[in-house]
Amino acid sequence: MRKLAAAIAIGIAPLLILAATPAAASTPILVNRAVVHGDMVKLGDLFRNIGDKAPVEVDVAPAPGQTATYHAVQLANIARAHGLDWKPHNQFDRVAVERASKMVPRDVIDQAIIKALAQQGAPTEVEVEIQNWQFRMFVPVEKPYNVALESVVYDNQNKRFSGTISAPAGDPNAERAQIYGRIYLVVEVPVLRRRVNPGEQIKREDIDFMKVRDYQALRGIIVSPGALIGFTPRRALNDHTVLRDSDIQPLLLVSRNETVTVTLNTSSMSLSTQGKALDNGAKGETVRVLNTKSNKTVEGIVTGPNTVAVKAPTRVAVN
Repeated sequence: MRKLAAAIAIGIAPLLILAATPAAASTPILVNRAVVHGDMVKLGDLFRNIGDKAPVEVDVAPAPGQTATYHAVQLANIARAHGLDWKPHNQFDRVAVERASKMVPRDVIDQAIIKALAQQGAPTEVEVEIQNWQFRMFVPVEKPYNVALESVVYDNQNKRFSGTISAPAGDPNAERAQIYGRIYLVVEVPVLRRRVNPGEQIKREDIDFMKVRDYQALRGIIVSPGALIGFTPRRALNDHTVLRDSDIQPLLLVSRNETVTVTLNTSSMSLSTQGKALDNGAKGETVRVLNTKSNKTVEGIVTGPNTVAVKAPTRVAVN
């Protein structure tokens, strides 16, 4: 029994020594890539397994939307400065630190510009064109999207502007950039909700609306729903595309050489017969129709699909 107890004691002794010296087992482990929240990079963003040193701040975080790379020499200096037992394995050791952020939607930026320009007397029903910036603006993920245009200069005659855009608005650490551009007045025009093919009649429920620059509306663009309803495309038209007069044509209700019904209605009688159309015709247009029984040609008004209405002949009174 004494030998067994001694053996157990000998086996447990190394474990007790390891438990009493945790620092020997706490070797820092390099992080390959980190996403940081907040304005500072912490030691725990670069190294794991460092205990209560993880919250220690070591550098300013990169700007929203940006990534900072810490190379082997920088990492070794940081580890040494904070008492970490870590050295690079080779010159390629590095950590990429990305700031947690979100891209500001373009419409949020446009609305901030419109609001700022309105205070300078600009109209609000406009489209914004920024002429000097490929737009990608970021804010920290934990902050709102709010944007401001500061130091505004606005030329009302030419509708041009310049200023400094910042986000988040009012934040001393906000991303800032100089911008200039112009605004365009916009008008609302009818467009199609769905793809419409030739031969299909455009109906009121097929129509939606879209805003376009007002000078475009002067170049043959259809600006009234009434100019679309009842018409058909000359070619297939896609949804939510600006339409011009040349894109549509009246919907043919009568086709040349097709059989049509010819009607005659008066206060005292109503007659109908069959005939052959000699012209194509849309609703309300005048076409010629051959009466195949009498072999006479008459003119009538297209009133519906394959239907032509003729008037009764006028009688001349003789004294």
